Amino acid sequence: MGFDSLLKRKLKSRISNLKINQKRNDNYMKISKKLLIGSITTLGAIGVGAAVTAPLVDSFANRNSSGVEVPNQDNNNNSGDNDNNSNPNGDGNQNQGGDENTDGNDNQNQGQDGNNGDGNQNQGGDGDTNTDPTPPVQLQKDATRPNDGTEIESSVTTIPVADVTELNNFLSENFEKSVKPTFNGYFKNVDVSLVKDSANFANKNFKISVTPTSGHAWEDGTTDAKEYTVLLPKMLLLARTSGALSYNDIIIATNSATLDSHLKSNFTAKKFSGATITNYTAEYVAGSANLENSSFKVKLTPVVGAAWYNGVNYGTTPVTVNVSFLAAIPVVSLSSADTFLQTFSASEVWNTETFNTKLTDLFKNSDSLKSSLSNDYSGTNISYVSGSADYDKGEFKITATPKGRFSWLDTRTKEARTITVKANIQKISYNTPLSVQNGGSRTDLIYGRPTVVLTSKTTNTTTYKANYKLHESSAQYGWTTLWSYSQDGGKTWTSEPKSALNPTVTVNNSMVKGSLKLKFEILFYIDGGENAPTVGWSMTFDAI
Repeated sequence: MGFDSLLKRKLKSRISNLKINQKRNDNYMKISKKLLIGSITTLGAIGVGAAVTAPLVDSFANRNSSGVEVPNQDNNNNSGDNDNNSNPNGDGNQNQGGDENTDGNDNQNQGQDGNNGDGNQNQGGDGDTNTDPTPPVQLQKDATRPNDGTEIESSVTTIPVADVTELNNFLSENFEKSVKPTFNGYFKNVDVSLVKDSANFANKNFKISVTPTSGHAWEDGTTDAKEYTVLLPKMLLLARTSGALSYNDIIIATNSATLDSHLKSNFTAKKFSGATITNYTAEYVAGSANLENSSFKVKLTPVVGAAWYNGVNYGTTPVTVNVSFLAAIPVVSLSSADTFLQTFSASEVWNTETFNTKLTDLFKNSDSLKSSLSNDYSGTNISYVSGSADYDKGEFKITATPKGRFSWLDTRTKEARTITVKANIQKISYNTPLSVQNGGSRTDLIYGRPTVVLTSKTTNTTTYKANYKLHESSAQYGWTTLWSYSQDGGKTWTSEPKSALNPTVTVNNSMVKGSLKLKFEILFYIDGGENAPTVGWSMTFDAI
């Protein structure tokens, strides 16, 4: 009985240990599944493969499939009744805590859940083995940008550009170095790129594309590209001209003054042709019209925000350029009669011969005489018609021929036309008293008022005669007459003694060039000749 009691007590202890070991093995299986998953993932990553999975499982779940306990034959025994754990398989794999697993039904069939329903070690189980790749990197949601649709500004100053092509070229060549740095403050943790050929010349803007840098995202977690319009408030316009400027307008002008007046009131840059002007204002330079040369001048000034550019420097100083006037029609409108505004003096002209000689000499420089004629001869060449002078009629003839691009207004032809010109001649009235200045102290010895007349005039000489009559009482005195001349306006006089008692005097015309005064005197010897004679009468006048 004592042995039976002891045996029962031992069996009861064994059964209790088996239950404890069963629960412990179930826990081992759970741990083994987790370690197995990690091992498969790790070993698979380094190239080991699934061949190692069975030993790993066996090391944690090596059990007796028969379910019958076999006494432990090895030396791995623990003191105490409950510490002797035996492995029925005899492989020495014993539980160190004294618990003994005697459940031979666990984990024996593939597809059977052998770990309290959550061990899933079999190929036909519920697939808890984790084979997912390495988890993705977590993005930082700190990429910042303005609200969608916001227009941003760039403070870059462009070179002067004339069109959208030049603006796109500038942006492409300078975006990274000069343009992108001006976006500071608008973005953070982003990559900024230029949208190719996105420039808008008229609106002074272009577009950029903005994307979060690697490892970053927008606040909403997205990483899609955003597009923004960038304003260019400091975009300079290129002011320039290409080709020679010409002015396309139809104007009938008889002289430069007419053309000047028209341009002052009607000039417009819209009528330029032959060249392109960009970003300039054009202003007619008053007084610059030249109809004969078919040109005038304009002042070109860059508009606000524009500049001229030579590839190195740029500026805004106005420039003055010539403009060809290709469509102007220079015309001449002359009457068949005209008037010569100069006066021919009697000392120059006194007959037809001298009149002809004088005109021939004057018209050697015909352009200088145009201002002495009433008509406008600026568009013509003029010349004197030799031998046409008529002293008695006081007129002569000239020919006028349109020059250069000028033509006659009525016929648009260029033939020479003859014009009769009236002359203003200070004619001599022979034997007519000249204008004189009288003087003297013995008018009582002379009858009436003596006079001086012109009796003849030739090419070389002029003859004057004094007319006078003495009173009978003058016989008691001696008397004589004297002619004198002055070339300094009467300050000093030179007498001609040979002319004494001669009422006439002949003067060489060469002496008349300049200022020549003549004087005729009647002298009386009141005291019998002891003293200088007394001037009884004198007549002073300008030589003709």
